[in-house]
Amino acid sequence: MSRQEVMKPNLPLAAAAVAALVVSIILAVAFLGAGCGTESAPTTSQVTGLTLEQVRNAECAVQFDGGMLVFTLVDGSYQSGQGGGDPSQADRVTVTMSEVVAFGDLNGDGVGDAVIAVHVTKDGSGNGQGAAGNSASTYVIALVAKGGKPVQGGYHLAGLGALVDSLASADGQIVANATIPGQEDPTGAPKVPIVATLRLPFAGGLLLHTSQTSETPAGDVRAVTIGSPEPGATVSDSFTIAGAVTIAPFENNLVYHVYNDQMTELAVGPLMVDAPDYGAPGTFRLVMDLASSDYSGRIFVTVSDLSAADGSILAMGSIELVVE
Repeated sequence: MSRQEVMKPNLPLAAAAVAALVVSIILAVAFLGAGCGTESAPTTSQVTGLTLEQVRNAECAVQFDGGMLVFTLVDGSYQSGQGGGDPSQADRVTVTMSEVVAFGDLNGDGVGDAVIAVHVTKDGSGNGQGAAGNSASTYVIALVAKGGKPVQGGYHLAGLGALVDSLASADGQIVANATIPGQEDPTGAPKVPIVATLRLPFAGGLLLHTSQTSETPAGDVRAVTIGSPEPGATVSDSFTIAGAVTIAPFENNLVYHVYNDQMTELAVGPLMVDAPDYGAPGTFRLVMDLASSDYSGRIFVTVSDLSAADGSILAMGSIELVVE
């Protein structure tokens, strides 16, 4: 064999090697690209929070006009019954969802829940914006994400003729800023600012109402705070509640309630405030004895300043404790 023949390249083998290299590069690039795509694209195991569209079409239920009203919103509204004609015979119920909506995790599962406000009226009952009738009501409703769908977690009656101005949700707590009709306002127009804090209930359908403040016509804030014991403390069946008010209540009287973990009332009674003058800041202290209830476990205690005119809450504070 000549020298030229020995040095002659094998073209078919070289072409095959180049082709194999190209295929390897293509496969590597495709693999890396697929891997990057898998990281950035959502998987079926990822759960997103509730959307505005979902809550505007949610199923809800509230206590209304002497019974439970169950309704499904359609684009934020609902209507049932005939209406029209003789107001005494009208039975049309209208539900309108407010534009005020809050999103946040209410139950600690890391998935976004929602809080909405709805206004419910019945023909012949008033529209809740002026002279509110007996059936014109405004509610705050918590919607919890379950399986990617909204499920009602509880509701709270904000008031007759009330307007919810804003909602916020953070760390499992709902804060509702609203205005309600004044006690002696003949028009029934919502003018008194209140701030209510709520959260998901221990049991039952009502949201747990943990505190409320309101403003006087002069702009002073009426509030009740419980300073002792510490929240979540373990106590015996005889323990002392102590706290303060920013404005002394009518005749210096507050009202306390104690509930068990099923929100069954264990105790209720009056609570005197020590204040130097009518309407001045004051303090309260009461020894509570739950021995007769023969109960141990979690309790929920509220202390409220109630309106002498209609019994509505002017201010309220609360605390959770554990009775051993």
